[in-house]
Amino acid sequence: MCESPLHEKDVIYIGVLYEEIKDRIKQLTPRRKDLHSKLDTQMDTEIFKNMLRFNAIDDNDTCCMINLVFEILLGLCAPSQDTSLRSERDRMLCCDKTNMGVFIAEFLKTVHGELDEIYKMVEMFHKKSTKRY
Repeated sequence: MCESPLHEKDVIYIGVLYEEIKDRIKQLTPRRKDLHSKLDTQMDTEIFKNMLRFNAIDDNDTCCMINLVFEILLGLCAPSQDTSLRSERDRMLCCDKTNMGVFIAEFLKTVHGELDEIYKMVEMFHKKSTKRY
């Protein structure tokens, strides 16, 4: 758990970045309404922000969040990215969570970085497939 509460402006900003993760995954999977529903249910931004406000996030919560997000990313990435993603997931699971603000910042940075890589691979695929014709 957090030793001291986060400032409200930090909670709001973290909430925006957390919501962006969901939005970016949904953009990659426009027809997967089941996945959208799972994201909305299991990654509720308002609940997450309230948990941050009241120091209510524990190791179990962080493990569930990490496993959920990385499970989805592993389903979206190219096979060549699997090893890197698993390594990042394992690193996040082992991260020091004494300072929850620092941990959450690292989690968000890592996930957005991995999403950037997935988006690059998708873009490269689209460029290659349009050059063939």
